[in-house]
Amino acid sequence: MRYSWDHHPESEWPLLFLEGTIVPGDYQRLIEFSSTQRNFILLAQTPMIRIDTPGGDVEEAIAISRFIEMSSRPVAAGFFEDDVCASACLYLVVSASVRYFDRDRFLLHRPYINPIRLKEMTPVQARARQREVLRITEDFLRDRDVPSSVIETIARTASVDAAKMTYRQSQELGRVAGWWEEYLIANCGLDRRELLAYKRFEESGSVAFAEANKCGVQLGIPVGLDWLEEEYSRLGVERDWGKSDN
Repeated sequence: MRYSWDHHPESEWPLLFLEGTIVPGDYQRLIEFSSTQRNFILLAQTPMIRIDTPGGDVEEAIAISRFIEMSSRPVAAGFFEDDVCASACLYLVVSASVRYFDRDRFLLHRPYINPIRLKEMTPVQARARQREVLRITEDFLRDRDVPSSVIETIARTASVDAAKMTYRQSQELGRVAGWWEEYLIANCGLDRRELLAYKRFEESGSVAFAEANKCGVQLGIPVGLDWLEEEYSRLGVERDWGKSDN
């Protein structure tokens, strides 16, 4: 993946932009990207993470999902312009507190296993590996309250094929994670009636939810930045304020 800043006209601060195929090493590169002075400051201010990816390595996507969870930021995936959200992109989306997506550009299929690795396996080994990957991904998705119908669609759709998310599945997945709803109700004064209005796309609900969500993000920023500092140490990433921002 490539990491950059998207200067969106409706935002005072740029959006963090994640684009391209997910490949091994992307998580390390994302942490390194965040370690310059400018990028670290922008991460504390960015209102949203924009994602445009055809998918890729599932294990790497799951690693990146932790970054998204700790950011407390909404995600827009396959939402702007010609952006897409396919395959392993799902693991990034369901990790967000709030997610915006176009279900017609939200494509699902079975976890991808590198064909080069499969060629080196016996049929028994390939079956065991496929079952292991499915177990890991299903556990991950269930832990994030992804509807069973979505998980079943993933399991039955070959990695060379793609199934669009149905309207019912998109409604069941929802725009707001259940745990985040409860957090905003408890900590940011979000009224349950306002939340229902937001889910019905009513303007009054949108205004109230935006204020509550802003409150929640502000509460999460210090925790997210502390976690990022721990990741620098764990991964051996030096935070050098004098180095390039690219």
